[in-house]
Amino acid sequence: MYIFLLNSLGFRLWNETLNVPALRDESLYGIYQSMGRITSEFMSKGERYDLKISFEELFKAGRTVWFMIAFQMQLNIPLALTDSIFGYNMLYPYTDDLVDSNDISKEAKKDFAKVFHERLLIGESTYDPNGHFDGNQSNPEELNLPSSLQPHAERVVKIFDMVKFIENDWRRGNEYNGVYMSLATIHESQMKSTLQHAKPEENYEPTMGQIEQVSAEKGGASLIAAGFLIEGRLTRAKMAYLEYLGFGLQLLDDLQVKYFVDLFIFVINKKINLFFLQLGC
Repeated sequence: MYIFLLNSLGFRLWNETLNVPALRDESLYGIYQSMGRITSEFMSKGERYDLKISFEELFKAGRTVWFMIAFQMQLNIPLALTDSIFGYNMLYPYTDDLVDSNDISKEAKKDFAKVFHERLLIGESTYDPNGHFDGNQSNPEELNLPSSLQPHAERVVKIFDMVKFIENDWRRGNEYNGVYMSLATIHESQMKSTLQHAKPEENYEPTMGQIEQVSAEKGGASLIAAGFLIEGRLTRAKMAYLEYLGFGLQLLDDLQVKYFVDLFIFVINKKINLFFLQLGC
């Protein structure tokens, strides 16, 4: 019940904020069919690039695709799965797999934060503005990585390949620099969010205020980056709009997790009480 209400609230926020009419209008069936088609294309493209990726990872990556489709509708842009939309959304499972992994040392994660930040802002030394990434996985042995990251080169190369997909649509060194600055910002927010899970024995225990600030920054930065990837350039007004919308959606996502946990605890307590009643306690 809680999840249903929150999902309904999320779709209502989406529809009202992005001026998307309710599904009662029969003319919208074509739009929802396009959304289904693009989602299917996204899943197929992900499987072609990475034969080892799981359905759960693809589903997690595909959630933001739907909101980017809504932005395309609002901006009167033809609904399509661009290389930059694909690359951006695939960054989520790949970076999470590395940053949140327990089998990677703190040194490796610190080195990755630095290397990836430079990759986003500056690009590869061999970058060719007239080149085009064909979508085949790059060779991890060609990466020049710190020693701490070399055992994880197969993970890192997938992340760097997603940036190449983005570079197919938005060339570096021109008016589209905002695209890569926004991507670096969301990366910084993601690295900060790892501190939310720090333990007291690690000599760092974030306050609730710090946790809320990081969540707000991450939500806002995520949608600003999505906007840049769709348009290439954004006005200050659009950036402010996307920042507030991103904060609201992040809050909804956090609440959904909270109610999911609360509902799980409620069900467990009910089963425990029923068990003791059956024992006559």
